[in-house]
Amino acid sequence: MNQQINEKITDLFKDEFHHGLDKQNILSFDECLSKVEFKTGLKKEVMPLSELELWYKSLTELSVLSKFIKERLFDEMICHGHDSINFLSSAKKEIVRHNLYTKKDFKKAIEILALKNGVFWNYTKPFASFKTIIADIPFRCTLIHPGLSPNEQTKVFLRRQSVESFTLKDFASESQVKILEELFYNKANIVIAGSTGSGKTSFIKSLLNNCAKDEEHVVILEDTEEINPRYTEWTQLLASNSEGKHLMDYCHYALRMTPDRIVLGEIRSKEVIPFLLSMNNGHKGLMTTVHANSASDTLSRLSLLFSLYSDNGNSISHDAINKMIASSVDIVIFLENKKVKEIARIISWHGQRPTFELLN
Repeated sequence: MNQQINEKITDLFKDEFHHGLDKQNILSFDECLSKVEFKTGLKKEVMPLSELELWYKSLTELSVLSKFIKERLFDEMICHGHDSINFLSSAKKEIVRHNLYTKKDFKKAIEILALKNGVFWNYTKPFASFKTIIADIPFRCTLIHPGLSPNEQTKVFLRRQSVESFTLKDFASESQVKILEELFYNKANIVIAGSTGSGKTSFIKSLLNNCAKDEEHVVILEDTEEINPRYTEWTQLLASNSEGKHLMDYCHYALRMTPDRIVLGEIRSKEVIPFLLSMNNGHKGLMTTVHANSASDTLSRLSLLFSLYSDNGNSISHDAINKMIASSVDIVIFLENKKVKEIARIISWHGQRPTFELLN
């Protein structure tokens, strides 16, 4: 009999919590208990409090994921639905299967995570990316709504954010550091390239923190907060999908802020147009990152993105776009395994391939 009563209390407790969450309201543990007391007439002392609290914390504090996070060293963690986790590091890949969440509870737990971080995430806005802290560790979190999946899997991608303060010597040799410092002080327009996990963001942070002067006004444009401003006088803007808050809009706004340098976290889409045109119009000290496999591939990637997202893409020849990019970008720095592999000065771009001068 007690088992049946406890099951009914548990179901009612969960229902009350879910009802609140459906209204974007995260009820406290005591609030849920009070609602159950009111509806059943039972005192909370006779309820299965420890079991209810475990369930409550698994959703509101991600206690289940926190346990996995604390037990393992990894660079990235991927939750493939409610019962499978993929841990990725440079040393190995590991898959852990568990039965600690139901499909519904896991979805609700991630909804709470988004809600706590001020992110609107549902079927109409199925993608979300934001900075968060789980188990006292900073992550860049990317969510994919289960409504996009035929098997209704909630996908969560957690990439560990570095809290270490790197110097340029962590990425480059002594001779390379001298070259990098000179390029920075001369306000070269720089594109930092590499594959996922190559250290692009950490490198750009070290370049800013080690070389930027305190009197400089640096404007940082990102869609997820990763480059922490060194000085309060720097300006940082975070983009969203809202009208007027896209990275493309911010590239235009930044030019009106009397910037000494503009840093765009990463070029992925239409922000490539105003950013490259700003370089082409004579603005110096611009920096960004892009996914690419080499210095040469970096410029080809920029050319492709410019063609795809330009309103006049069909009327501008590839040759004209390539020449514009070659005259706008001064330097490509290519990273591999968190080390500077190439520092390339762009000379020209005629025909299929750009001409570089390797400086390192």
